[in-house]
Amino acid sequence: MHFVYILRNSQGKHSIGETEDLQRRIVEHNKDNGHFTGFNGPWEIIASHSCSDKSEARRLEKKLKSFKNPGYAIKYLSELRAQG
Repeated sequence: MHFVYILRNSQGKHSIGETEDLQRRIVEHNKDNGHFTGFNGPWEIIASHSCSDKSEARRLEKKLKSFKNPGYAIKYLSELRAQG
């Protein structure tokens, strides 16, 4: 199983990604020294969605990033989760 996630930091910045292990990934983001997210932590998970496989997760991640507005991405992911 894979997950797509949206993170937010204390400055209101967002990060969208996909992973096999959601808890490990948030730890990595918060330990990051600028590699992926320029640190700017601490980061918290504000939305996530489970996918059946990596390819589905990557497609959803790409779609969320295409919105260019984290508010739209969060809303889309929330609606997707509500559908079941």
